[in-house]
Amino acid sequence: MTYYINPIWFYLMSISTGMKMFLCALGVISLIIIVFAIPTWVIDGGVDITDLEDNEKKIFKLFKNIIIASIISLFICILIPSKETCIEMMIASQVTHENVTATKEEIYEIVDYITDKVKGVEE
Repeated sequence: MTYYINPIWFYLMSISTGMKMFLCALGVISLIIIVFAIPTWVIDGGVDITDLEDNEKKIFKLFKNIIIASIISLFICILIPSKETCIEMMIASQVTHENVTATKEEIYEIVDYITDKVKGVEE
């Protein structure tokens, strides 16, 4: 059996909605935590940003990696299309010049068939 649209795409569309919500929530929550954690760490820990020790450099690097991961997560969240957009893209992929031409020809054949039958009934 040859599908016009593979059924796996409908499954992936339903997963994309959940994935989008998860990535958005993960990105926003981690950014909020980091926004509060960095000033607290600097102020309460008495950390001098210009002269960091090895331990402090590791923590600062961890904060930086979390910020980068959060931004990437939010960026991917923005790029994941909604289910409606996926359906629209699937429909648009089927509307080609070749398909429109073939459909026009079939419509003309049907119209000719109907007019022939109507003429045959009138005679």
